[in-house]
Amino acid sequence: MTYINGCIYANNPQHAFRTLLIILLCLSFFAPTQAQTNASISAQEKIKVSGVKFKNSIKLGDANLQLNGVGLRTKFFIDLYISALYLQETSHDAAAIINADQVMLIQIHVISNLITSENLSKGTAEGFSKSTNNHTKPIQKQIDEFLDAFNDPVTIGDIFEFVYQPGIGVTILKNRKVAKRIDSDLAFKQALFGIWLSDKPAQHSLKTSMLGK
Repeated sequence: MTYINGCIYANNPQHAFRTLLIILLCLSFFAPTQAQTNASISAQEKIKVSGVKFKNSIKLGDANLQLNGVGLRTKFFIDLYISALYLQETSHDAAAIINADQVMLIQIHVISNLITSENLSKGTAEGFSKSTNNHTKPIQKQIDEFLDAFNDPVTIGDIFEFVYQPGIGVTILKNRKVAKRIDSDLAFKQALFGIWLSDKPAQHSLKTSMLGK
C-alpha cells in the first residue's frame, strides 16, 4: 500500500477490494439501522405549538391514544387556544372520527386572557348548534351538563380535556382533575367532536390541523 497526503492507496487490486470490504463491514456494524433511528426519534419527539408541548401518545385505561393533529384557534389574528386530537389510530377522515364509537380525546390549552368562562360556554353552545344543524333538543340535557364545567373562572394556562369512552360517556377534566362526568351515548359524542370536525367547525384551519393534514 502507498500513503499519499494521509490517504491509503492499494497497489494491488485484490488489496484494494479487501480494504473496501473491511471499511463497508465496519460502517454497517457501527451505523444505526433505520428502525433504530426511527425508534429513537419517536421516543423523544414532541409537538410544540406556541410554546406548548403535546405528547405523542397518551395512555387512557387500556387504550393507547396517538396524537392525530394539533392546531391554533384564532380570532381576528389573536391566538385563543390550542387544540389537539388524540385517537387510537390516526386518521384524516373527519366523518369517520366523528362517527367512531371508540375512545378518543380532545385537549385544549388556553393561551389568551380573552377566553373567559362566559365566552367559552357561549362559544361551545354555538358549536353544538352548528355541529347538529340546530338539532340540539335530543341531547340538550347533556349539553347543559357539559357547559356547567365552564362555570369556574378560566385563566391562561388552563387545560381542558374531553374524553369519550364507549359505554361510559364523556368525561371533562380541567387541569388533570375531573370536572364533570356525563352519562351519554354516541349521539352526544358525535355532536361534541363535531364542534371541531364537522362541516361547520369552529375554524376550518383548526379542523385541518387536528386532522393532521
